[in-house]
Amino acid sequence: MGGVGKTTMMEQLKKAVEDKKTFHWIVKVVIGEKMNTFSIQQTVAEYLQIPLTETSTTTRADRLRVTFGKISQERKEKVLVILDDVWEKVELKDIGLCPLPNSSKLLLTSRNENVCTQIVAEDDLDLRVVRVDVLEELEANSFFFHTSKVSDPDLKEMGVKIVKRCGFLPLAIKLIATNLRSKEKPIWRNTLHRLKKNELDKNVQKIVEISYNFLADEDAKAVFLLCGLFPDDFNIPIEELTRFSWGLKLFNKVTTLGTARDRTKTCVGVLKNASLLMDSDHSECVKMHDLVLAFVVAKVSEGEDPWIIKHGDNVSEWSRAETTSESCRSISLTCMGMSEFPRDFNYPKVSLLRLMNGDESLKFPDDFYEKMENLQVMAFEKLHYPLLPTSLQCSTTLRTLCLHKCSLMFDCSPIGDHLLNLEVLSFAHSGIRYLPSAIGKLVKLKLLDLTGCMDLRIDEGVLKNLVKLEELYMEVNGKVVRFTDINYKELAERSKNLSAFDFEFVENNPESKNMSYNKLERFRISMGRYLENGDVKIPRTEVQNSMGRYLDNVQNSENTLMLKVANKDELLESGMNELFPKTEVLYLEAGSGMKNLEEVLPKSVPRHSLFYNLRVLCITKCVDLRYLFTVPVARALVKLEYLSISECPVMEALVYREENGIDEIRFQGLKYLRLSDLPKLEGYDPS
Repeated sequence: MGGVGKTTMMEQLKKAVEDKKTFHWIVKVVIGEKMNTFSIQQTVAEYLQIPLTETSTTTRADRLRVTFGKISQERKEKVLVILDDVWEKVELKDIGLCPLPNSSKLLLTSRNENVCTQIVAEDDLDLRVVRVDVLEELEANSFFFHTSKVSDPDLKEMGVKIVKRCGFLPLAIKLIATNLRSKEKPIWRNTLHRLKKNELDKNVQKIVEISYNFLADEDAKAVFLLCGLFPDDFNIPIEELTRFSWGLKLFNKVTTLGTARDRTKTCVGVLKNASLLMDSDHSECVKMHDLVLAFVVAKVSEGEDPWIIKHGDNVSEWSRAETTSESCRSISLTCMGMSEFPRDFNYPKVSLLRLMNGDESLKFPDDFYEKMENLQVMAFEKLHYPLLPTSLQCSTTLRTLCLHKCSLMFDCSPIGDHLLNLEVLSFAHSGIRYLPSAIGKLVKLKLLDLTGCMDLRIDEGVLKNLVKLEELYMEVNGKVVRFTDINYKELAERSKNLSAFDFEFVENNPESKNMSYNKLERFRISMGRYLENGDVKIPRTEVQNSMGRYLDNVQNSENTLMLKVANKDELLESGMNELFPKTEVLYLEAGSGMKNLEEVLPKSVPRHSLFYNLRVLCITKCVDLRYLFTVPVARALVKLEYLSISECPVMEALVYREENGIDEIRFQGLKYLRLSDLPKLEGYDPS
């Protein structure tokens, strides 16, 4: 991010090598947003103390290359070339640095890591990346108080809050702390108040604006603005961004949700490289700095398509003037403390409506949706009694409906009866107990999310009629979806077109053998949970407990199979072994009949690539298992990080090799190994 201290660090490095006389020559060029090759060449020549009278950039580049060659090869002198504030690819040959002389070093500072990668790629240089992040909280506070020279305890308390609102960004802290030096308490209070209202110093706002304006990817800009709909310090789910983007038709020439998800993740990567988003504590989420969020709020409030974003304020205190807008396109509200929406709530052009945290007292006007003819995305989260559209105004435009953690203890038939153009429907972690047959009318539906919907019954014909369904999520963490034989039959028929599937096969239903997994790209599937003392037990203690948070994140985000079968034949009949080449997390309890894992591997896939993507492997209670892999398969496990094997009474070795074999096996990525209750284990291999 701009203002984080890249140039400052570069200047300190430059001074350090000057003091130590590490290099004979230090050449520093500030590139900037608008690169000028002629000017760059001139600056380099001045540092090298040579006249550069040529007028052609090509001949000037040749002259610089010859000069660098003489310094390096004839005089054996060392050169450090610093390219500061690089915004786009610099051709090293244009400044005489291709190939880079052996005794030279190149130091780049940029907001975008990809730019650095592109610069060094053509000359095949080794790239070492040093990421300069914002300050740690204690360091940021110390910097602020040192700059503001404050000692008053009351001011210090306010200072801590100001620093947090500055997002721990050094430049923002320095600007504001300098302005507050020797100022009275009311000015400090006013500064904090303005920061809470997202009224940034213009210099600070410029930092974010430059990064935003430099984005060449219009899709990334659109996803970036979507992130602004979420509250401060919020873990923004990438999946939610995908579903919103789909509903709003943000991406051109994208016809499947899988492609839309790839595009969203690509945009998130672009935004993280530009320091406009940052990693979250959760593997499938991102966060936005308070400073960046303030920029988004300021931008959309001044734009042609303004938004309404209220997460910190008391929404019940809305002024009447805010309840009507002819141009507002997106609304995101936290409804805590709100008892009733204004009756003159009127936003005819709104395309996205997101409401959070409304208790049972929240009431909606009967005509709430009457003038929302352009609504494309509706997302309700933690609303006790959300109002569902029962009129036709929304039916022709609404494409995404998310009802997360809502009670929904009522008939949801109106969704199927009226919202006939829905393509994404999510009831994740809501209290819905019955999915009525009317949902089967949603023949355009591509994604249905029933994650965490406990004890749910699904009417006959629902799955059968969802003929365009691409993604189905039904994982419920301990409580089961009440599947009937007809449900299983319809699911087997629907599985032929699924690209994403999250499901728990609780019982061994005959129809489950007819499932098709050919098109699956994303999956979390559990088979063979069992009842013990009346409670549902899930065979996943190894995955959940041994490496804690790391494995929780892995299991939640990656292709996972958790299989408990009585014997090898049951596993083969299920067809799930066909997913092994795509599996990243595998838990297997296979009972009897399997002497090694290769006995259950699909025949159609080359042996060396069968487990190439595997990162986590847990094997337990395989009574006939003597070894896991042969040498060719073991060598392909380059991504394996976690390996746990337990309660396999006849296992002799992890890897089997022929007698007199000298092949050495290294699990080069392994971070965790657990071997337990293996009484006949002789070692990693029989030798």
